[in-house]
Amino acid sequence: MGTGVMEQLSPRQFCSECGRDFPVQDLARFGNIAVCADCKPGYVQRMREGVPSAARSAHVYGGFWIRFAAIILDGIILNVIFAILAGIAYLAGFFRPATSAGWQLGAIYLVLFGVSLAYDIYFLTQKGATPGKMAMGLKVITANGGPITAGRAIGRYFARLVSQIILYIGFIMAGFDDEKRALHDRLCDTRVIRN
Repeated sequence: MGTGVMEQLSPRQFCSECGRDFPVQDLARFGNIAVCADCKPGYVQRMREGVPSAARSAHVYGGFWIRFAAIILDGIILNVIFAILAGIAYLAGFFRPATSAGWQLGAIYLVLFGVSLAYDIYFLTQKGATPGKMAMGLKVITANGGPITAGRAIGRYFARLVSQIILYIGFIMAGFDDEKRALHDRLCDTRVIRN
């Protein structure tokens, strides 16, 4: 394999200072803070001077309305995927709306749930954002600026369901939080930042 392919396969993390993503081995670690080569001199100088890290304040957080637009875009994408899957199931004779048994409907809902969960896990762990968030210039990171793991993506998905169940109040919280965190961001210790 070439160097470029190996670099793409290696785990990546975001610089806590500038927010760009790099292969993990290219970042300098200072406790739970990871800093790229460009940001390292300034970060080290601030550490020597006793100035607190700019990692948390360097980010511009995605506000309520831009996140709302990203959710709408993701919903449109997922509904297109769902329509394609439903069409395939219908053509295969698996699903006939007028005559379907309850187990068939349950199986289809289970597949749709799985696709939605896989969508979140893949895009959040591999790209740092779902397509809707990417289109709006947003990225999901941990509190220390790193990428989220599959476990955290799964937790965030289910925590987002809680935000929906409580009459979307969990989403509305983002409009009143200083770091623009919705309930699911608070529960999973994530932030949505402008990329």
